[in-house]
Amino acid sequence: MSVSNLISALYAALRPLARGYPVDSRNVNALSTPAEFLHALHDCISSARQRIALASLYVGAEGPHERAVLDAVAAASRKCKDVDVTLLMDARRACRPVGGRDPGTSSAAACAATLLPAGARVYLHNVPHPLGRALPHRARELLGVSHVKAAVFDDTVLWTGANLSEQYLTHRQDRYVVIRNAPELADATCKLLQTVHSHSGMLQADASIAWPRAGHGGAENSKRSSSALTRELMALLKPNEASPKKTMQADTCAFLTMQAGYSGLNHDMECISAALHAVSAAEPRPCIALATPYCNLASSPTTAELLRALAAQAEVQVLTASLSSHAWAGDKATLKTGVSAHVAPAYSLLTHQTAEALYRRRGDGGMTSWWEYSTPGRPFHAKGLWVGHDSSAATVAATLVGSTNFGPRSAARDLEMNCMLVTTSESLQRALGAEWNGLKQQAHHVSLEQLAQRRRECGLGGAVVASVAAAWM
Repeated sequence: MSVSNLISALYAALRPLARGYPVDSRNVNALSTPAEFLHALHDCISSARQRIALASLYVGAEGPHERAVLDAVAAASRKCKDVDVTLLMDARRACRPVGGRDPGTSSAAACAATLLPAGARVYLHNVPHPLGRALPHRARELLGVSHVKAAVFDDTVLWTGANLSEQYLTHRQDRYVVIRNAPELADATCKLLQTVHSHSGMLQADASIAWPRAGHGGAENSKRSSSALTRELMALLKPNEASPKKTMQADTCAFLTMQAGYSGLNHDMECISAALHAVSAAEPRPCIALATPYCNLASSPTTAELLRALAAQAEVQVLTASLSSHAWAGDKATLKTGVSAHVAPAYSLLTHQTAEALYRRRGDGGMTSWWEYSTPGRPFHAKGLWVGHDSSAATVAATLVGSTNFGPRSAARDLEMNCMLVTTSESLQRALGAEWNGLKQQAHHVSLEQLAQRRRECGLGGAVVASVAAAWM
């Protein structure tokens, strides 16, 4: 298949900014359900013989499925002494006790008891902030977290937005793309994770954290460590001379991106914006599909360029969580102030703000449609971009999959990691189109008027929480 104008535009935008890795489209599989995700995890863990590198905001500590995953990783480490097993988590989230109880219920405690005796190494990354120790456990996470979600098993890479916890393994809807037999991509992903490891603390047997001497002693050291992390990551992310030759020989290319706005690393947002601006001028002009459970693109200067890039498209379809499928709906672990009860309505208000901002920028030209995921019993957490050939998005030339939610905290405060797949393969283009449309089929269309009505019904509590969420969540 000849390379279309659309794909040529994507390559032209991404190659100067990111390093590409060749992938055979026959080895790419987009999964659909948490059950498939859980099965893929166990299959990959049991077959690994050289390395298992996991990254998650946190891992679950109590449920049977999350415990089974931890046990499987520990068993793989014990069974094959040659396999190198690592896990990266966020320090603040991993040390938070479950349900506000004692520290023995935290992710860190569970990993110390299960993974460390098996020979695995667990790293806890801290996003520096001067208020990090002054706030309660849950509030600290608003300051920034290591939000990376990815896994490498030998030469297989699993990109997802899901955490390794019970709800994501059983019923919370996310995205999961498995890429097998991709040694260069797997090596590159591991090198990026190892770089983060080198700027993180290491979990000890008593569930304490041994921090490196530089980078965590004070605000100045933390700033210096973050700057060093950015330099080291960019050295791995920026393109090299070999990239174009290798990727031209494959039908699919994977571009890796990362974001750490708190230290000046804006690589992910630059790549996304560049790709969107490039395809907006391609003929025929594509349909851009965007999914995020936290639709908050209009409240901060950090997302202004992304909003401009979306406004330049011929057609945009946005999929987000409905009130009933929002991750915060019915949250039992509410703060004593009851703030959690207002988060889902607050995001309805922020969704309306985003819709209004897009309509204002686009004027009468172009089309924007809004969809809310509404499958009963399945909270929505899927996020990503799809570049569809037309309005149906039945075939997709490129997709972004990974940890970002596209909002202010993803742009400015969290550590994020994503993969942009660009493909000329018709079969993979259809599979990625089916992934997008499969999510959309579980959603209903909402109008700007309905979103505006939701905003009016949000109430004072939702409005107050939205003003906070606009900048911090």
